[in-house]
Formats: sequence, structure tokens, C-alpha cells
Amino acid sequence: MFEGIKGFREASFLDWDGKVASVIFIGGCNFRCPFCQNYPLVFNDVPDYPFSSIQSFFEENGDFIDGVVITGGEPTMYKDIEELCSFLKGKGFEIKLDTNGSTDFDYSTVDYVAMDVKASLEHYERAAGVKVNTERIKNSIKKVRALKEYEFRTTVVPGIVDERSIESIGKEIEGAKLWALQQFQGEHVLDERFKIRPYERDKIMRMKDIAESYVGEVIVRGI
Repeated sequence: MFEGIKGFREASFLDWDGKVASVIFIGGCNFRCPFCQNYPLVFNDVPDYPFSSIQSFFEENGDFIDGVVITGGEPTMYKDIEELCSFLKGKGFEIKLDTNGSTDFDYSTVDYVAMDVKASLEHYERAAGVKVNTERIKNSIKKVRALKEYEFRTTVVPGIVDERSIESIGKEIEGAKLWALQQFQGEHVLDERFKIRPYERDKIMRMKDIAESYVGEVIVRGI
């Protein structure tokens, strides 16, 4: 029924803070981030998952689910993602979208957006692994900031994100409600050159101190 669905997690307490959420995984991505851990999805190297099975789960268990997270890959590459969101909202579910902010998606069709801001704009192509229209990234930042519920996320990858990067990103998202700094995990990454040690906790907390100068709230995940 909907294109690109590659996986489904029935219930998660981790993918949407404060909610019990189902997770729909969409295959394909226009980025090739060298530190990506979801690269089987990025390359669509995963069989399709039948939407009928997802529908059946919601019909039987929907009362226990607060919302649905749509993640990837990059879900907004698909033209029918807005239709999928409308379908799920019609069933009474709130929708959270995970995105890299590289398309012209209408974010008003969902209830919560988590947008990755991968690096300072001048180093974005190194972080994304491809040519990037950074004006579109900046435009998405503006659109997301105008929403009621959202967060920006940055994975603190050694060699890509440092204290200076945090300052630069902070200026781009200044005034935002929430910024999540996420610990890098190097065990399973797209580019083996990024099988490296993550930052120590103290360094990440220094980044958090810098980030707090720019946004309302900073949280750290994964340490």
C-alpha cells in the first residue's frame, strides 16, 4: 500500500520520549553518512515489510500505542509519506518523523519532528558523504523551529563534530526548544574508517555547556 516500508517495531519506549510508540522503518536515503549505523536501510538492502501486518497489529493493539515513529533511511524521499502520515493520524495516532531535513517535506502533517543537524554547514558534505544543498538544510531548520513540538539532534562524531562545530550549529538553530547531543557508536558503521573510539563523557559534557548558550534545553543521549 505504501512504498519503501522495510521494517516494523511493535512497541518501543526509547524512540519517542515519554510515549509508547510503534516504529515504521523506511528504506533508502539520499545521504551516505560514513558513521551511519542503519546502512542496510540506506541501501535498501532489506526485504519489504507488508503493510497489512502493520494494519493488523494496530487493529488488535492500537489502544496500547501512543504514537507512531516514522524513521529510516530518509522517509521524506517518498511522495506517499504524507499520505501514510494522514492514514495513521486518521487511525488516531500521533506521528513523529525522523528526518535529515534535506527535502521540502511539509512538516505540519506530523506531530513531532526530530531533525538531524549533522555538522557545521561548511563541513556538511563530509558528514553526509554526498553533495548537500545547505540552503535547504537551513530552510528546514526554520520550518522545524516554527513547529510546536520538535528537536534537533547531533551525533558527536570524532573528526566531524567538535566544540567549534557545536558553536557553529548552535548559531544556526539558535533559540530552538530542544537540542539532543547523541553519543557516537563506532562498532557498526558504513565506512570502516569510522570504527573509532567515541568521545569521553567529559568532552561531550563540555559540548553540552556550549550548546546551552544557544537553545532552551540540551539533553545528552547514549553516555
